[in-house]
Amino acid sequence: MEIQDSTIPDISKRQIDILDPIKFGFSRTFKNAGFWIPFALLNMVIMLIGFGISFYQLFSSFQETMLIEDSAPSIPISTIFVYIITIIIIAVLGVMTSRQSIRDVSSVKTDNTTIIEGQTPAGWSTLGKDIAWGKIIATGVLVGLIAGLLGGGLGGVLGLIVPSVDSGESVNAGLILIFSLLTIMVYIAIFAISLLIGYAPYFATDPETNTHLSPIDCIKSSYEVVKDNFWKVLGFNIILAIITSILVILTAGIGMLIMIPMSSLAQAYMFRSLAGLYVPVQE
Repeated sequence: MEIQDSTIPDISKRQIDILDPIKFGFSRTFKNAGFWIPFALLNMVIMLIGFGISFYQLFSSFQETMLIEDSAPSIPISTIFVYIITIIIIAVLGVMTSRQSIRDVSSVKTDNTTIIEGQTPAGWSTLGKDIAWGKIIATGVLVGLIAGLLGGGLGGVLGLIVPSVDSGESVNAGLILIFSLLTIMVYIAIFAISLLIGYAPYFATDPETNTHLSPIDCIKSSYEVVKDNFWKVLGFNIILAIITSILVILTAGIGMLIMIPMSSLAQAYMFRSLAGLYVPVQE
């Protein structure tokens, strides 16, 4: 699978630093705090309200069911409706967040503050602009299908093995060990594939790439740019996850106001670095 030169520039000479995206994420979050902090707060409020209502209704329904003898638990239709609506809104905000992050990465100079002439940084006035909804949705669906089919297929194979292990027929320590190793390998394979195609939605979101790529091309492009930098991308995501976990735990969740935009900006920076596009660093 090759990417056309006109779409993805040569990145063979670009050094991918796993800390640069994180540094940029923190820096730009605070330098554009007038947009990013309130926008992160909006995301948090919607999640708290939507999921709060859903789980409250579900908990209330289960409590009522427990008081009725021989009554089976049921999920209220209203709970399902609120949950689905919340997921849709969060998904829409997620796309907007990615687009705004790409906008910020591509619009500032190396001081992460000065705006490049002709570019527009992330802000409320640009929140819903220049978003290729159709291509982004199609790419996201394809990524989900690939991950789902992979997980389902490998999970099905394991499902055929589990009964024989549980039945105790001809079971020995060697068979249990093989099954355990196979299970671990399956999860590693699913994670690796998810990482390889994880930047496909970014290719579908960034105007510098989405005009040249179909949803399938976005997936191929993600695979191509990640495979040669797989361990760096893995390390970057691990460090990002550790920082996020520590900050959120130490601040009792308030740190999400910083980590929501910081993580998105860092991912957008990493994507553009991998794709050979402009990022605000000294070459």
